[in-house]
Amino acid sequence: MHPLAPILCATLPAVACAATHYLPWRHWFRRGRLPRLLAYSTGLLSILLPATVAAWLAAHTVTDVLALLWLAAFSAATGTLLPWWFDWQRLNEYAAQDAEDQAATYGE
Repeated sequence: MHPLAPILCATLPAVACAATHYLPWRHWFRRGRLPRLLAYSTGLLSILLPATVAAWLAAHTVTDVLALLWLAAFSAATGTLLPWWFDWQRLNEYAAQDAEDQAATYGE
């Protein structure tokens, strides 16, 4: 297998999923969110396109193809879960800071 194939399958899906998490969708859609079908389609394409290109150009066996597909799927999952975790951490920090500010302002 070509050495760039795993790099392609490990980076592109994660970057695509993380980037689409932070795009300002409210400017393009009426409800301010990406429609569910479009979100799933974007996520699926971010997995399948790099894996297909890498498998087509670099894989020699079926095992290589499966490894590249699973690597792309794991990478996309990581690129999805890390922004969610980061947003959750930031939300908890802000909630704790708000509670401290309220306690300082209004007393216990």
